[in-house]
Amino acid sequence: MNFNGYYVITFGFSNYFNNCFDTLVVPSIQKWCKIAEEHSKKSRSYRAYYNGMGDRKSVISAYAYGMSRFMKFLKDNNDVSNVENFDKLLSFSTKKITAVLRDYVFYLNSHVKGVSVRTYLNGPNLFFTMNDKIWNDKLTKKSIRGDDGSELLGIMVAKTGSQSYYVKHDKVTSNFSGLSWDFP
Repeated sequence: MNFNGYYVITFGFSNYFNNCFDTLVVPSIQKWCKIAEEHSKKSRSYRAYYNGMGDRKSVISAYAYGMSRFMKFLKDNNDVSNVENFDKLLSFSTKKITAVLRDYVFYLNSHVKGVSVRTYLNGPNLFFTMNDKIWNDKLTKKSIRGDDGSELLGIMVAKTGSQSYYVKHDKVTSNFSGLSWDFP
């Protein structure tokens, strides 16, 4: 379903729970795929980034949207003057890249949940990787905070169908559409 340029994706588990739905609103996939393709024609660094995205439209859309948010953040902080000047990022030193990514993480920590911070970082991380830039990724990731204010320690260990299992604080947690149960 399309609503004002956004796709509404609903996940349901009617086999297990009656009327248990989790609705996720994501930007229009076609819009962001088109933006990514246009940027790849104008910028050599974005072309390398675009080539690393793969060919799934949902992935391209997510990366393009994430990079757009990152560039807006950089412009708001006067690190770039134009949100479409991706080649400017190639002039950043290793320390500068680490600093802007950490600043972005600090900003995201106060605006989105810890798990989402990693999603927003995927775009800039792939961009710098595909353009052969080096930064302190460990320092950046260590700056991510979980929902409870502590470092995010969850690591996905298995995904089956609509379930994801995480190892978190020495116990296994199963997440079903925003609901979770702990298993000993």
